Amino acid sequence: MGRKCSVYGCTSGYSSEDPAKKVSIFKFADDPEECRQWVTCLPNKLQNVTKYMGICALHWPANTPLMRKNRGRYPCPTMPPSIFPNVPPSCVLSHMACTRPTKKTLTSARNIDVYEMEAFKEQDLLKSYSCHLLCCQE
Repeated sequence: MGRKCSVYGCTSGYSSEDPAKKVSIFKFADDPEECRQWVTCLPNKLQNVTKYMGICALHWPANTPLMRKNRGRYPCPTMPPSIFPNVPPSCVLSHMACTRPTKKTLTSARNIDVYEMEAFKEQDLLKSYSCHLLCCQE
């Protein structure tokens, strides 16, 4: 049984895939911390990682550094996957900005704001508007 890509929507490693488009599939790291980093970067949630699961090379940038780990036979990427082309943007995990507390306005405060706006409009009126028109027409 060959290793298959575990990313949602990716068909790398499946028998229905075109053999001419063969892509390297990297197994999950043996180190639990590194494996957890890879799993948390995926758009889909994996319950448990098996030895038949992996992530294909399509999910890393082309210039990603590879490194042989523990005298392994094949090099692996040194950073978690970051490219998910077949996944809708709404499913990709993104770092959200820090949420700020909302300041809700009470209905009593909203009523005061209306009166403040009317007072501002009255103060903002040009007192010498007619004089300004006479000066500009000359």
